[in-house]
Amino acid sequence: MSKILQGQSRYQPSEYRLKEMEHEDNQPATFSCAFCKWSFTGKVKDARAKAQAHREKKHPETLLIKNPRRRGRALSTFRYARMDDQSIQEVEAERQKRAFLNGVDLDSSG
Repeated sequence: MSKILQGQSRYQPSEYRLKEMEHEDNQPATFSCAFCKWSFTGKVKDARAKAQAHREKKHPETLLIKNPRRRGRALSTFRYARMDDQSIQEVEAERQKRAFLNGVDLDSSG
């Protein structure tokens, strides 16, 4: 099986990056569970493993959740080839409403 399918990078990290990752793994940290009062204080690499084991044992239902990022519709203008004027106005009104709710100013130039 390829490295990419296993969630690994296809590129080998540089020597500097390997040292950096080792340094990060040896930093002290406290990991807490978002679902119960469990916590662990220790090195990051140990805490990461303990947190994963805790989650698998106590909260296995949370491991199945997949939330792929959904891209929102673009707020830029668009037109369909065979739209009548009323439909175009409805689309434009919806676009303006979404932009307003997202804090985007469509009227400013630049």
